[in-house]
Amino acid sequence: MVATTNDAVNGDTSNPDALIANPGSDGISLREALAAANNAPGPHVITFAQTLAGATIAPASPLPPISRDHITLTGLTTSDGQPNITIDASQATGTGPTVWVGASSFTMTGMRFVFVPHDHAVQIGGALVGIFASSPRVANIDIRRNAFTHATGTTDGFAICIRHTGITAAGLTNNATISRVVIADNTFDQLFEAIGVAAGGNNNLIEDVVIYRNTFSRVTLRQDGSPIELGGSDGSNNTIRRIRILHNMFTDNLKGVDLNNNAGVQARTTSGNVVEDTLIARNVFSGNNSDIQFEAGVGNAVNNTIANTRILNNLFVHTGSSAIGIAIQDNDAGATNNRVTDVAIVNNTIAGAGGSGVGVASSSGGVSGVTISNTILGNGGLLGITSDQVHFSITNAPGIAGINGNMNADPLFVNPAGGDFHLQPGSPAIGAGTHTGAPFGDLECKVRANPPAIGAYEPGNNPSCTTIVPVASVLPASRSVQAGNVATAFAVIINTGTTTATACGLVPATSLPAAFTFRTTNPTTNQVTGTPDTPVNIAPGGLQTYVFGLTPSAPFGPADVALQFTCANAIDAPVIVGLDTLLYSASATPVPDIVALAATLNNDGIVNIPGPTGTGVFAVATVNVGASGTITGSVDTGAATLPVTVALCQTDPAGGNCLSAIGPSVTTTINASATPTFGIFVTGAGTVAFDPAATRIFVRFKDAGGVTRGSTSVAVRTQ
Repeated sequence: MVATTNDAVNGDTSNPDALIANPGSDGISLREALAAANNAPGPHVITFAQTLAGATIAPASPLPPISRDHITLTGLTTSDGQPNITIDASQATGTGPTVWVGASSFTMTGMRFVFVPHDHAVQIGGALVGIFASSPRVANIDIRRNAFTHATGTTDGFAICIRHTGITAAGLTNNATISRVVIADNTFDQLFEAIGVAAGGNNNLIEDVVIYRNTFSRVTLRQDGSPIELGGSDGSNNTIRRIRILHNMFTDNLKGVDLNNNAGVQARTTSGNVVEDTLIARNVFSGNNSDIQFEAGVGNAVNNTIANTRILNNLFVHTGSSAIGIAIQDNDAGATNNRVTDVAIVNNTIAGAGGSGVGVASSSGGVSGVTISNTILGNGGLLGITSDQVHFSITNAPGIAGINGNMNADPLFVNPAGGDFHLQPGSPAIGAGTHTGAPFGDLECKVRANPPAIGAYEPGNNPSCTTIVPVASVLPASRSVQAGNVATAFAVIINTGTTTATACGLVPATSLPAAFTFRTTNPTTNQVTGTPDTPVNIAPGGLQTYVFGLTPSAPFGPADVALQFTCANAIDAPVIVGLDTLLYSASATPVPDIVALAATLNNDGIVNIPGPTGTGVFAVATVNVGASGTITGSVDTGAATLPVTVALCQTDPAGGNCLSAIGPSVTTTINASATPTFGIFVTGAGTVAFDPAATRIFVRFKDAGGVTRGSTSVAVRTQ
């Protein structure tokens, strides 16, 4: 427990127990607590004495970077839930962010930052030579119920920056992954930048970041600053995917969300970066100069792509004639051959005194696949949009109304002058949309009708959002088919809340050349029970099973297909690769399709290692529902580095005895309809903490060309 605002280190920081026993004369400081936690295996929880409520800690230099997994930093809160421990780094000297998260499973709550240095208040990932290098894999970060403001000074850092670079040329990182980051219920006010997701260096990956229920206001201290910025910067061949921006409030900012690939502070060539599968839903944008901006390339940027962005159920309120709702551009000045593809703008309301609705600027034909449906465009015009791109929307743009279900009509808002853009009874928008592509719920989490209303709201003013966060899984974990043939798999959504989850179903979160459909099934028999693509309610603590099908129109993959497990009144289920994703591929010719199912000793999906150096076992049964072929089975720990050794063998299905040598892989011929089995052995070389999303054992089956044709996984832990 932190007991002093002093920044000194005069206690024993060799480990937490030593620091508690020998805290120094002034008690434990935050700097000492972080240093001690870094020096011993976790989990560790750092709290603050109640006597520090309302106190300010002024670090003289950046705090010790988080280098140990499973550290939780829990500040104090006021009676109304506001952060009540302040960090003021305005007098700090030295290079680096105030809080640097370079390890996994870190949580921070209840902290208030009143100064954002040039190197950021909080950084997740990245490196600076001679100062700190993050782990190559950083995952499971939760930044929740904190406050960030910048009261003094002229620095221009992010409040929170998720990145693979430092602030200098010596800070590049290559071949690293940052995944599963939650930034929720925070306030960001009067800043240069708020949240940056910046993939620098080369061949890095940032995935599955959820930014929800935050408030962003007055992010105006830098001309090109924005509350949320996504894109490649200072690097090449990086990927940012599955960023979800949900239920946030953006008020009086220069921008709202900025998706771009730029040359960054070092002005290097930024090339081959991809920002894909972004979801921007149920946000309110009010009084901003621009709300959502796409710039596929800025400055010295070449061959970058922003792909498959879905913009659903948002309200855009403009207060000035120069404001713009959604601006889409391929190349800014100095950039070449950059692309924006597949932007779906569905069930939004763009309203207010003036400005533009949606604008496209394509200098070299690099913008494609922009579609608008079920959207009220209000007074906002359309720029660079043709009539075939707009469906079932309300707009006064010339040549659009009267075709494709579009109309030029007063949507009859309840009180637009007072900021109420709900629909009056009798509004022409009610029931005038298309069910195709419409989300299951509206901005306020009310269930969408069929056909739905045009705009962000269904009729009525009864917000229905809850705190439910469902969980989901998919079996089998992989399918591999010939193009044109349907691949099916089963899914389950579990309602973890205490209220009914309404209108629950699934849609692809990954863009694929494949038709998708789902139906509900009987959880006991897996027999189909529902009508196609129809969501259903799930009782508190209950579950619903589904079957879904993907019919590819062309060869592709293999790729991990993420699904959006969504309910009208809940946050979407978190994406966990190997648990609720489908490794999917389509080939031009028949190929092996190995359906693999794992069985653990307790039938709970967990392989337990008895003690730090024991051996845990589990079995995998397979069936080849595709073509015959030579298959190599192997076992690994995925992206995680775990203190285990893994091996497998092919087994006798009747007795479970090994038919092959135990080793890292086994090669065998698996004919069509054959059902071989395998035994997997996991031997510890240390303690594996229980973290089923991050610590898993993967079994993969690859064909002679090295293409994965089947896979499954289980969680692992030391007992």
